[in-house]
Amino acid sequence: MNERSLLAYFHSEEQAKGAASKLKGLGVVDLQIDFVSPYPGSDVSGLDNPISEPISSLSSVVLDSSVSGRDAGILVAANPDASGMADGTGLERDRNVLLTVVLQEKDLEKARMILEQEGALL
Repeated sequence: MNERSLLAYFHSEEQAKGAASKLKGLGVVDLQIDFVSPYPGSDVSGLDNPISEPISSLSSVVLDSSVSGRDAGILVAANPDASGMADGTGLERDRNVLLTVVLQEKDLEKARMILEQEGALL
């Protein structure tokens, strides 16, 4: 049997879970929901005291990102999510919830339609 996979990005976990419940009727082989980030590095929320412990960038504290150097830190911190210098009006909210679906090839188009109806970016 030929299996195919679909990667669908959502704005919220609730959207992804709603789509996942609708897809289960298709005989899905595997299904997983994960969170992804457009920012590099791992969670740095282990800072106990940002006053006495040096931080590499504003983005390290606000966005929980780990940047490679001063220049990268400045670039990432320029994002309105970190800097607060803009209200974000007109900006697309991040689609940081990833729904990965593995299913039979014969069900691919049905799954694609369900995911698009649920607001996914494929």
